[in-house]
Amino acid sequence: MNNEEINNHSNSLNPLSTPLFIRETTTSVFEFINKLENKRIEMGASFSRGDIWSLKQKSRFIESILLNFPIPAFYVNEQINGEWVIIDGVQRTKTLVDFWNNKFALSSLELLPTLNAKKFEALESKLRTRIEDKKLNIQLLTASTPISIVYQIFGRINTGGTQLNRQEVRCGIINGQALFLLEELAHSEMFKKSTGNAISSKRMKDMEFVLRVLAFQILDYKKGTTHDFLDNAMRAINKKSTIELEELKHQFYRVMNLTFEFFGETNFRNINKSKGSGIVTSLFDSICFYFSNHSDQFLEKNKAEIIQNYPQLIQKLEKLNSTSKNINKQFFWTEKILSDFEQK
Repeated sequence: MNNEEINNHSNSLNPLSTPLFIRETTTSVFEFINKLENKRIEMGASFSRGDIWSLKQKSRFIESILLNFPIPAFYVNEQINGEWVIIDGVQRTKTLVDFWNNKFALSSLELLPTLNAKKFEALESKLRTRIEDKKLNIQLLTASTPISIVYQIFGRINTGGTQLNRQEVRCGIINGQALFLLEELAHSEMFKKSTGNAISSKRMKDMEFVLRVLAFQILDYKKGTTHDFLDNAMRAINKKSTIELEELKHQFYRVMNLTFEFFGETNFRNINKSKGSGIVTSLFDSICFYFSNHSDQFLEKNKAEIIQNYPQLIQKLEKLNSTSKNINKQFFWTEKILSDFEQK
């Protein structure tokens, strides 16, 4: 998170009068894993980040525990029902669980080389006990913690691993049915096909792109930061009924299918540049919004003209983005350019 993003969320805070929303506790590795196995600690979509750590990083983390070296704190969101959702510490947690379950052997250890090639079950009893008894520092964010403060916290810490991005924090705090909907749509074949499988799933970037499509469908974007807008969209999705969720999914798949039908491999890409160009966020937002707000009949009737006007839209958005990130302007010009045939 950069300084601009942090500042966007600091203006309304009075640090001296803001109550403390974090409490510190400790738990042993044994207790921690026991809570995980009994579903008292949830990982949710955090595992969508996948294995970011290499085998060497995992092994060094276990080595640090064996040597009783200090390790970074785990940041956990405490739910109203008392359950924990891990926000920061996913890779460490995954490493602990996988090593505990003998899914990898230690490798490239520097201070304990005699333990290389050994899994948890192959360690001496006293070493296994040392791991089990290791105390983990847990920073608990209470259920009442405003998300603006959560972003402040994660904009200032770096736990030594891969620092969390905005969507990862968002999914850790605003979980519920929205989180699982985003995961389902992001992993769908239709989304991967329409984007040419060009949006990574490791850091939940794909889930954020899906959220953008849904957000512009269900909320009216007027002003404020895009980050606040996406936060509010996840909250709004959590309040949707089952029928409303099915309609959201239907509309999402409809847009993905139609845009790919119109633009194929150039979908959401700057076709005025090299073939290897990636997805352009402003183009993605604008095209999805345009297709969401026009009927199948309208789009089919004017398909040739829309495709013909596509390069002109790309040029306009590229020019706009060089001077302004105003989303309302992007949508205005998308409607004006793609529907230019209506003026003829």
